[in-house]
Amino acid sequence: MWKVREGRITLRNFLFSHFHLIFVALFFALSSCLLFAPLIWDEWVYLQLAAHVVSGSFNPFPSMLSWVPHPPLLWYLLAFFHSAPRLVPLLISAVFVVFLFYVCKRLYGDEVAKLSVAVLVSTGSYMLYNLVMFPDGPVMVFMAVSVLSFLGWIKSGEQKFLFLSGFGLALASLTDYTAVPILLVTFVVWTVLLRRSFDWLKVLKFYGVIAASLLPLAFWVYGLSQIYGNIAYYYLSLYGIFPSSLLPRLAFNIIYFGPYPVLLGGLPLISWIRKDSFDADSKLLLAYSVVIFVFFLIITPLYAHVSPPYNRYLLPMIPALTVISAKNLAKEKPSTRFLILCPQFLGASIFSFLVLLSIWK
Repeated sequence: MWKVREGRITLRNFLFSHFHLIFVALFFALSSCLLFAPLIWDEWVYLQLAAHVVSGSFNPFPSMLSWVPHPPLLWYLLAFFHSAPRLVPLLISAVFVVFLFYVCKRLYGDEVAKLSVAVLVSTGSYMLYNLVMFPDGPVMVFMAVSVLSFLGWIKSGEQKFLFLSGFGLALASLTDYTAVPILLVTFVVWTVLLRRSFDWLKVLKFYGVIAASLLPLAFWVYGLSQIYGNIAYYYLSLYGIFPSSLLPRLAFNIIYFGPYPVLLGGLPLISWIRKDSFDADSKLLLAYSVVIFVFFLIITPLYAHVSPPYNRYLLPMIPALTVISAKNLAKEKPSTRFLILCPQFLGASIFSFLVLLSIWK
């Protein structure tokens, strides 16, 4: 009898200690089943741009860029993995899972680190866009690397986190233009909120890293502007970002985007309500999420309800909400965490497969 009980206790302890590895393993096992699924939505656009790179053309500005308002990092990566292009978002996701665990362990301890990766991979939209060859998944990751590294630098003072923050900004800016204003506004807000943690030398060092990180994008924009002139005005005009009246757009986008952050937060939001406590870092991450939300309320066109869904623009909120959820779940009993996370993971898996099967039928 004792052996049986001892075995049960051992199995239970193993599950509680390694639950994050089980979640991550299942996540990538499910993802690998869809590596060679047919194209969906506008994926063919990025594959054509990647084919342009693979062909060995020395022209980095193909004619398709007249209506593709994104910088080139995604399709250059797709070109590198042209035989299995869905590996690009999947590998970026795998690297981010490791990074998220590492940075959360350094900042908040082992328990929060384990919970953070479990919450991340059980988020429905994260699982869905883990394989979609759009800039939205990679830019979510690169932006998160930048902001979480910033927190790591502020809390630990280690220069490697400052470098990682700049590196994340550089990658994000070369993946999606919108990452630049969102991250810059976020960092300005954060430096104001954390002004007691900064001296002038630290401020100059940080913004020097930001300036250096944006140099690759500056070279790209300069080359593109030789063809299209003022590319900011060009793309904003092309996609109707300048509305004749801002109020109808805001009203529509509030209704359209409003419920989505709740869906991104998912069942772990229960722990937000139960614990009802947010430390300084959680408030900073909430501020970052608000910047993302408000930014896309203003610039997203009125046709945002069409396919592919434009509410995917809010995906960069996922890592921020994930860390906050992990910190709150760490205060829960292990059994309560499982009651929240297991249905979350199951629901995310079913949702992702139903969406993909409905598109790929």
